[in-house]
Amino acid sequence: MEEEISLKEIIDTLLKGIKTIVIVTLVLTLLAGAFSKFFLTPSYETNATILVNSVNQEDISGEYASYLNEAVSPQIMQERLTSLDLLTRVADKLDVEDLDARDIQRNLTVELAEDSEMIDMTYSGTDPQQMQEILNTVIDESIDYTSETITERLTTLTEDYKQQAEVEKESLDELLVEYNDIRATEGLPTIVIMDAVTSSSNQFVIDTEEIQEFDTLDRNKQVEFEKINSKITSLTNMYNRYYNNYEEGRSLLDVYQVENKFSILAQPYEPENPVSPNVMLNTAIAFVLGLMLSVGWVFLREYWKEASKTEK
Repeated sequence: MEEEISLKEIIDTLLKGIKTIVIVTLVLTLLAGAFSKFFLTPSYETNATILVNSVNQEDISGEYASYLNEAVSPQIMQERLTSLDLLTRVADKLDVEDLDARDIQRNLTVELAEDSEMIDMTYSGTDPQQMQEILNTVIDESIDYTSETITERLTTLTEDYKQQAEVEKESLDELLVEYNDIRATEGLPTIVIMDAVTSSSNQFVIDTEEIQEFDTLDRNKQVEFEKINSKITSLTNMYNRYYNNYEEGRSLLDVYQVENKFSILAQPYEPENPVSPNVMLNTAIAFVLGLMLSVGWVFLREYWKEASKTEK
């Protein structure tokens, strides 16, 4: 024989246990609300947005522009903002007790907006004022750190180009001495061509009379002169390239400003409302859970009574 439960029986059961349902639901709801409000530590979030501006390659040569574009690219900045090297500087500057680089790293989220040069930063914590200070310091130190890194790299590149230019200059001087020695041996006038070969045009200044004197040489000597001239031209080009790069590096060290490559679109702020715990959400969940548990208990208790009566 199948047992059927009518709607009337369900309502009767609920009415019998209405007191239990109300008490259990109310107690759980109040406990959840009170616990969320008074016992859980509020957690806050503050945000900031940075725009990374690309380097204008029209003003900078390819070798420097390539490095600078990489050094201030959004991808590199995203990694730099969460690096322990940078965050250690931040922790040292703030000098807050029980706050180190790894604490900052755990609470800091850095995301690169898709198909853009914007970097979104979020910092979580329990002290709104301190959180704002930390995120501001992270931004300031990241710009200083980037500037120091670029300055150090540009200085190294500039010194390298200077040394390479000096090496080429020494080789060029030796070759010019050899060139003029051969000319003197052949009874031709020695030409002072240093200013000519190191000019931007890389042209030798030789008048018509001197060209005629070269034409009187035999073919072997002409070939020898042509080889030396070719070497001088090659060394001159190398020297001019290194020297121009050296001068450009010096100029960049004087005028390049990292600060101009970053725009802070949204400044960190002191949050007022906590993101957790969500008192309303926790209270609502407790209310539903209390209602379900109390209703379940009422039906279980009623079933147990009916079962006991049937056995008797």
